[in-house]
Amino acid sequence: MDEQHSTPPTHQSTPPHHRDVPSDQPPKQTWAVVIGVIMIALGGLAGLGACIAGFMPFLTQLFEAFSTEEELAVYEQYRWLTFAMAGVLFGLAAMQIAAGVGLLRRRRWSVPTTVSWSVLKLIAVVVNTVLTFLVQRDQLEVTIAQDDTGAMGSMEPFVVMMLVGTVVFTLIWGWALPVFNLIWFSRDKIRQDVTTWS
Repeated sequence: MDEQHSTPPTHQSTPPHHRDVPSDQPPKQTWAVVIGVIMIALGGLAGLGACIAGFMPFLTQLFEAFSTEEELAVYEQYRWLTFAMAGVLFGLAAMQIAAGVGLLRRRRWSVPTTVSWSVLKLIAVVVNTVLTFLVQRDQLEVTIAQDDTGAMGSMEPFVVMMLVGTVVFTLIWGWALPVFNLIWFSRDKIRQDVTTWS
């Protein structure tokens, strides 16, 4: 009797085919997270600084023991201008924080908001720098006029150089992020990334 040897069928295992399932979520862009965090952090600091600057002119009684009537008059002269400028800066800080949150959440509206904030911030920095310079200049003139020894008069060139240095530093610091934003969001690659946002 012939023995029939049946060979068991062999099953070749084939790797499963993974199909790319389209995702509704666009890929995350790291730059949006970085810029968003920076916008929120600096916006919070700017808002705090605006609050302090806005209320300082109304606390002149705290300086009465250390200041003369002429020095206090300088604070009085620029009180409402300083308060108004602080209000503008606080509003811009709130706008900056909102734009930063929008960038973190990848919302399309956050980009034009960031660009608009950058333009307004450039203008506000110039106005605030000029106002600060005028206040410091008037305070310096009062101090020199009250100095009977003439010591402050001899230091005037050095003090003026410090004021100019402060103006330059303030402009550079205040313009750094807005200028970067305007350049960054004008790039075609970034505009293409933003089209994938909700």
